[in-house]
Amino acid sequence: MDTKHADSFDERDVVVDAGCVRAVLGELVLTFLFVFTGVAAAMAAGVPELQGAAMPMATLAGVALAQALAAGVLVTAGFHVSGGHLNPAVTVALLARGHITAFRAVLYVAAQLLASSLACILLRYLSGGQATPVPVHTLGAGIGPMQGLVMEVILTFSLLFVVYATIIDPRTTVPGYGPMLTGLIVGANTIAGGNFSGASMNPARSFGPALATGVWTNHWVYWVGPLVGGPLAGVVYETVFMMDPMVELMCCHDSSFDSSSDFGNELMDNEEYTIILMIAQWIASTERKRKHSRLQTKVILTFSLLFVVYATIIDPRTTVPGYGPMLTRLIVGANTIAGGNFSGASMNPARSFGPALATGVWTNHWIYWVGPLVGGPLAGFVYEMVFMVKKTHEPLLGWDF
Repeated sequence: MDTKHADSFDERDVVVDAGCVRAVLGELVLTFLFVFTGVAAAMAAGVPELQGAAMPMATLAGVALAQALAAGVLVTAGFHVSGGHLNPAVTVALLARGHITAFRAVLYVAAQLLASSLACILLRYLSGGQATPVPVHTLGAGIGPMQGLVMEVILTFSLLFVVYATIIDPRTTVPGYGPMLTGLIVGANTIAGGNFSGASMNPARSFGPALATGVWTNHWVYWVGPLVGGPLAGVVYETVFMMDPMVELMCCHDSSFDSSSDFGNELMDNEEYTIILMIAQWIASTERKRKHSRLQTKVILTFSLLFVVYATIIDPRTTVPGYGPMLTRLIVGANTIAGGNFSGASMNPARSFGPALATGVWTNHWIYWVGPLVGGPLAGFVYEMVFMVKKTHEPLLGWDF
């Protein structure tokens, strides 16, 4: 009789299966944090005045760095929980090759779209009254829908090819490092394609901003492109480069597809603008909203930081033992890029306390205590209650779909 793993999946009892529920919730949380970081970084970079205008390379590189760090760290953090898809294109590509069941794929995609929508709606609320809107993926100037479609197909093909080569192929020379390498190719593709098609590679990443803003121009490009490029990469890799298509395809690590695993300083306060606002009669309510926005941003960014700490250091199922501290520093970098222009992205009361003491400036200092001291413990509570496999569970023995 086949052994059923502690968190294994069975379509007949999917609703009550702890591993499946944990994996879907993992996709929800991880995708939320990824989209929040990526979109916030794009907002901090500023939206070109003319739709489709090219973003300066230095600015684009900053956005790409934030997305690369966030993708690499969060996929690594969720590798043993849900496989860290964070992307319907990844989920559909794996479904097309039989690495995930159809039911679980539907749950994953639903969780990813919901997470992206919540992240972007929250960002729109947090930036209320500010000049920078939630940026929507758009085609560059002179780029037609078909050209954008081809670009998205190629970029997503590249992404999934790396996933197959570094994670799925049992012959990979970098076992355990695939998620971080996936993050790097996301960053490289963002720089390469950002000024052409927006370099989405991820329907969920495009869906949230479109829903939050109501801008759906050429939105189909960001679904068709990734959902063609991803599965195409899987077909090509398994047909041409996988030595034995019949081998157990996901055996390079025992926790990425198992049971619970199939695969976040307000806008640089322009002082002149602030002075003008202070003259206006509605400044009081605006300032209250900004304080709330800063606090909420602090909570989310610190939640993200501590979630990574739990997933890569504290959880004994981590797929990168010994590398958690480095990944923690990387998520700090991503969060700083994403939240620096919103709240300062402290995530550390001590980091804020020293400068305040040295200068005697304590304006809104409480935010830099309450935010982290809420977000941190909240992440610990959520991770231990939802994602930490109880010690009484059987070991996670292998790739289990």
